[in-house]
Amino acid sequence: MNNFEVLLQDIEKELTSIVGEKYVTRNEVIRYTYTRTPTWPIKRERIRIPALIVRPGSTEEVVEIVRLANRYKIPVIPRGGGASIAGWLVTNNVDKSILIDLTRMNKVLEIDKEHFTVTAECGILLGELHKILRENGLHIFTVDVPFYIDTLGGALSGVVGGGEPSDLATSGELYHYVLGLKVVLPTGMIIQTGAGPHTNIYQQKVVDRAYNSPDITSLFLGDGGIFGIKVEATLVVEPWPSQYRFGAFIFNSFESSWKCFNKLVSTAPYLYSHILLMHTFEMKDWGLLYAIRAHLPEELALKYSYLSNICKFYGGSEISTEEALKLGYRYGTRDIGRTFGSRGHFIYFEGAFPRNIVPVAYDKIKSFLESEFLNGKLNEKVIDWVEFMAPKLRTSVILGFLVFFDNDKLNEDDIDKLIDIQEKYSDLRFKLGGFIEMHHGFEAFHAASVWSKEYKEFISLLKRALDPNNILNPGLWGINYD
Repeated sequence: MNNFEVLLQDIEKELTSIVGEKYVTRNEVIRYTYTRTPTWPIKRERIRIPALIVRPGSTEEVVEIVRLANRYKIPVIPRGGGASIAGWLVTNNVDKSILIDLTRMNKVLEIDKEHFTVTAECGILLGELHKILRENGLHIFTVDVPFYIDTLGGALSGVVGGGEPSDLATSGELYHYVLGLKVVLPTGMIIQTGAGPHTNIYQQKVVDRAYNSPDITSLFLGDGGIFGIKVEATLVVEPWPSQYRFGAFIFNSFESSWKCFNKLVSTAPYLYSHILLMHTFEMKDWGLLYAIRAHLPEELALKYSYLSNICKFYGGSEISTEEALKLGYRYGTRDIGRTFGSRGHFIYFEGAFPRNIVPVAYDKIKSFLESEFLNGKLNEKVIDWVEFMAPKLRTSVILGFLVFFDNDKLNEDDIDKLIDIQEKYSDLRFKLGGFIEMHHGFEAFHAASVWSKEYKEFISLLKRALDPNNILNPGLWGINYD
């Protein structure tokens, strides 16, 4: 038995005393399952198994685990729902780390209908949070892809500070609605951000984001989990919009659909809750899918009237709701397990781009992907191809390609080829002026590769200050120190 194995036995005993025997395991099969994500084309050497799994049930237990990790100088990896499409975390010393599964911390702590806020533990599934709030007549801008396995803390840490709701086009990301966070710092200190009990000792609850102090909340959003472990979050909610309409218009060219898209994005107030440009293998034309949420029938009718007139002005023809639903199913990211999983292996090529450069970026990325997939040996294995563009507010656009493969035809060489294509795409995305959305896994390392020297030094300084023993996701974003 080596020294680490002896040390691990001592750590296991202490963790058991903190959370109970039921919530600690070193079982190899269970540990291996925690490395699995929806992303399958990933380098084999990146898949390393944590030494031990622990499942705390309270903030106090998280604090004790983090303090233990500091005493033993052993890394910790916080984990939510495991929904990452950027692969398993590529951090230092994974095989000598404690993985902290936060999904037991899944309660809604308060729904404040007077002030329209909700406070929940960060291990709650976003689908569950959405369901509970809807039952209370409230709406929250939760991440859309896929909200039934994403946890609140995972989304706030790893997807552009909160992920992309279905209403991304008009609501922005979830981070726009975060008022405050309760965070266990890498030293074991607990900090409550936002305008509340920690920034005014006479206040009882979080009521705003930045009264009385700097906006510290932002530090922990989209950090990939390097600055602290999020255990609670307070967010803004809204009354549930009772009116809804979904449909699609078809355009005979990308140029006409893009002109319409830009006109809609530039119109105030927003005439939609969500719009999406979409094109597939067999479509000669482009589709513009729209969703409109409203609180009054008159509001819905007026928004639809203006949206419809603009689409028709640019040559769009509206299709039936049934046809629109079939088209939407091809994109189908909300229910990714059923809509994607049944269609074979798939791979994402996605990024956020300033709206003015999207047509150029689209042409270059499409040419690159066609040369890689359609002009070589992978051509006969591609069974579906979806292109899409979704605005985020008025500034940027999520541009993506979904490529599906015949499960029975892929081999090990093909997977290596896909990894190579994925990395080439990432470089192209940055050179075109685009950005990643996933702040974890291999995407975090790609992102950090184009940071300026000064910016990387700044992030490193923050990391060292908060995590002097470098125990929390060490090495993520390429930040390394002893």
